[in-house]
Amino acid sequence: MKSNTGHRNDQGRVAEEGEEVCGEQLGAMENARKRCQAPSTSKSLMATEDDPYKIDPLIALIDMDCFYVQVELRLEPEWRGKPAIVVQYKTRHKGGGIIALSYEARERGVKRFHHADDAREVCPEVKVFVVPELHGKADLTRYRDAGAEVIRVMKKHFHCVERASVDEAFVDLTKEVKQLLPRYLSKELKLTPEALGSTCIAESHSVEAWLDQLYLKLEEDPEAFVASSVQLNNFALAIGAVLVNDLRQDIINVTEFHCSGGISYSKTLSKLACGLNKPRKQTVLPGNAVGPLFNKTNIIDVRMLGGKLGRSIIENLCISTMGELCKVEVPKLRQYFSEETARWLASLAVGIDNEPVQERDLPKSIGCSKNFLGKEALSTREQVKKWMEHFVSELSVRLKKDQAENNRSASLLTVSITYVKDPFKIKSGQSCSRCAPMTSYDNEAMVYDAFMVADRLLTSLGYRNGRYHYAVINLGISASKMRDGGFTASRIDSYFRGQKKKEVDDSQIFPGNKYSELKVKGRDASKIQLGKAKEVRERKGSITKYLNQASPRKDAQGGQASHHQQQKVRTEHMESKSDTETRLGQLLQATRSQRMGKVRRLFPARFTDEGGTRLGGRQRRRVPQ
Repeated sequence: MKSNTGHRNDQGRVAEEGEEVCGEQLGAMENARKRCQAPSTSKSLMATEDDPYKIDPLIALIDMDCFYVQVELRLEPEWRGKPAIVVQYKTRHKGGGIIALSYEARERGVKRFHHADDAREVCPEVKVFVVPELHGKADLTRYRDAGAEVIRVMKKHFHCVERASVDEAFVDLTKEVKQLLPRYLSKELKLTPEALGSTCIAESHSVEAWLDQLYLKLEEDPEAFVASSVQLNNFALAIGAVLVNDLRQDIINVTEFHCSGGISYSKTLSKLACGLNKPRKQTVLPGNAVGPLFNKTNIIDVRMLGGKLGRSIIENLCISTMGELCKVEVPKLRQYFSEETARWLASLAVGIDNEPVQERDLPKSIGCSKNFLGKEALSTREQVKKWMEHFVSELSVRLKKDQAENNRSASLLTVSITYVKDPFKIKSGQSCSRCAPMTSYDNEAMVYDAFMVADRLLTSLGYRNGRYHYAVINLGISASKMRDGGFTASRIDSYFRGQKKKEVDDSQIFPGNKYSELKVKGRDASKIQLGKAKEVRERKGSITKYLNQASPRKDAQGGQASHHQQQKVRTEHMESKSDTETRLGQLLQATRSQRMGKVRRLFPARFTDEGGTRLGGRQRRRVPQ
């Protein structure tokens, strides 16, 4: 048996496997590969004396079919095989919006953008399931728990599982396939259509013909078969299909949930393959099928290109398919995108995606959010505080459960906001997020921290007569940056030491102003009163002007200034600068006092003790663990 110990570049895989692609497409893909210069495969995938089989990474995507519907059908199995939909917020517009629908409902004309009332008009016999509500928003607990059940089954089969969402997960098959590869090559184990189950081969007529072709070439010359990366990778894909088929069957047996699968060489290709033959089937995407498939694949249907980047590619380059993107030169891509993005797009256009599967069976963050459309848009501090309390009530329960089950705690609290000038024109919405350290899972502390982050941002955009200038149409909070263990005194103390250091650093900007820690915050807070915003900018501009003054070493005639003249100019500058700083500090202090006065009325317990005595800043910062 030949042992190929050479280090092969990932780009060679699709080039070798492009034997069945038309000449023009193959030439374009080959040129694109030379341009993009993707990094080579990892050392673990090289052929060695101990491991003579050199195969590319094998990645599968498991996608649950109509997952929310399946979760409801497990609770009410008598509706299986019948049209069913899942809606949320039943009491709102037209019976609530559809978030999931069964394939039986799709066959009868129900669309995802329909509402419950629309679905009943199209299909009177449709079963409508309603998402439970808690604290005024949808409660997705049952669906998250069901998704966790599936992940536990997957972890029994494979060592590397990455949970992508509540109903999707990537699996790295490489290690398991390489362990089985010698047994299949020696025919100790046999690849059969029955072993592959409900497998489809992309751009191929049948599984039987594909397997027959593989075994025919294996029998002709076993050594050449192993030395050929094209044939060996296809053989490895077939073994991966067997493993994924077994996994899908085990998921059905344990959870009663059906799923689809995609098996290929990368996350992008496996996700694309998964959607080709849904539901209840799996699809293998060999390298020689990438070119023909890309010729008819819309750019926005490819992973990571479904948003602004994909639309930008289509608009700037006047193309619509991945096959057309493959023919675009890298210099032209650089005209519209950064160097890094241009090379990444050139690689992706020929099927190269080196993003590995990261072992993660737990979510990276835990959060909740809600849309507030039309008349429901938030515009006052009281409304924002109310919903922060609802969010924290749910979030704290989930965080404490996660801490007990997984022995980890979050260290970062993120507030996300989408705001618009007109709540009835949501397409003009702007989204942003702000973060704050998380030092405990205490509800009161989290509500206060989240509200202060949101209020500071919204106030900076404008606040007058008790209302924000912009309406909030989406509000959410999430906890992330998970660390092992729970909250400890050392973690909390280190945070406050960092805060104290920050205050000292900020005070250097405006010496003598005890509210100088709000220099950055005050720049936003000062815009509470629009009439004073201009004055603040003028004051800041004048300070910059003084700081940027040339050294007064020349007199009015351009000659050398005397020491007395230089000292006089410096004194005048310093007096003007000091006066400007004082006036600006007073303005920032006044605007902050106005804002904090309103905050105190919203959080009275945080600013006073049990006897009603007002607490100082250091006292109210300390929160219960």
